[in-house]
Amino acid sequence: MSSAVAAIGRGLKRTAWLVVVGAVLVALYYAVGGAFVHRIDADPAFAEDVAVPAGGSTLVATTAALIRREVDRHGWVANDPIIFPSGLLDDMAAYQAGLIGSARAVVEALPVDGPAPAELAAARTALAVPPDRWTFDVPRSWAPQEASESSYRDAADALDRFNAQLAAGTYALAGAPAAVAALVAGFADTVDAAATAGLDHVEARGGGWLDTTADDRFQTTRAVLYARLLLLGALAADHPDLFEGDDTALRDAVARLERAAALGPWYVTNGPADGQWRPSHVATQAAYALDAAAALRALAATLTISDT
Repeated sequence: MSSAVAAIGRGLKRTAWLVVVGAVLVALYYAVGGAFVHRIDADPAFAEDVAVPAGGSTLVATTAALIRREVDRHGWVANDPIIFPSGLLDDMAAYQAGLIGSARAVVEALPVDGPAPAELAAARTALAVPPDRWTFDVPRSWAPQEASESSYRDAADALDRFNAQLAAGTYALAGAPAAVAALVAGFADTVDAAATAGLDHVEARGGGWLDTTADDRFQTTRAVLYARLLLLGALAADHPDLFEGDDTALRDAVARLERAAALGPWYVTNGPADGQWRPSHVATQAAYALDAAAALRALAATLTISDT
């Protein structure tokens, strides 16, 4: 009897050790794997190395390159299931989704002279695919479907083909000051909306000790700011004649966007707006974003005046 009890005790001890070792291995799998994949890329110099076809658009080329960077270089994580370490990277997922949303907004706003090109329409459709669609997504479909990153690659390819058509003179983007001003004003509206969403989040959840969504809100807004920083520079490169002479408004908008997009605390907190000890990174970011939106509006007004 005593030997049987001892055997059971040894078995339980062995099982306990296996459970502990298994738990440690699972923790290491997610921690190490997640750390290896995690990347919030807010390099302000990224667009400097983007190849632009002669006669093409820097704005279109930069948009396509930004999509490819996130999908191919960094790897798309927003649709990764929980079985992968990257399935827990909600910050990176929010940031990448924000970048794709920004790319879609710019593509939809591109002012084309004449009828809308088929390639541009294809890019718009592909970018409208939700960022969390996986190949096997049972709630949406029992059949295998095209994953988000595959659709986004198609969008980048379509933008490249459209840019080749621009270079060949088949199509042209409107270059009048009013058209460029409308794009800049659209940038301002989007940044303003992101800042307002941040302030709404602070009002609703600021001061809580466990706000698990503050980091997602922060990274989504950061993506909006960073994308507009890159795309504003690309837009200016496409229309150097509009910014010759006094480029104070342009430099000011770029500087304020860069300052706002550079905010990147390693851990996002959402303390009270008037707290003494815990900051609200979401509120700080919103203030910087509103400042950048005001600078973008001033730039748009400058362009509008030059058109009169």
